[in-house]
Amino acid sequence: MNTTEIFEIFNHCASQKDPAQMLELSNDLELFTSDSFSDGKIYYGEDAPEAFRNSFRELCESPGVFTMRVKHKTGGTSAATYVCDLRNGGALSTSLIQFTIVKKKLAAFIQTSS
Repeated sequence: MNTTEIFEIFNHCASQKDPAQMLELSNDLELFTSDSFSDGKIYYGEDAPEAFRNSFRELCESPGVFTMRVKHKTGGTSAATYVCDLRNGGALSTSLIQFTIVKKKLAAFIQTSS
């Protein structure tokens, strides 16, 4: 698993309202925060996987249409940061989404918007 594959799974989850693959990624997660898909709190250790799962279940159950356009990517296969335009319904924001991979598993998902 690499950052490009993780991003593709994330985009599929958000745009198709299909959380199955994202939920599978949560088992080894050590750090999760998102101000667009969650409450903006930082979850780490044993709290991170459940917060991640809850956030993506809620995203997929929400009625809004979600789209994303990548503006820039920096990093490589084990850690990458994406700059994206996120549109949820009518709201548009610029967002940083960072993935960290450890031993081919998602270890950190960090998202923040401006």
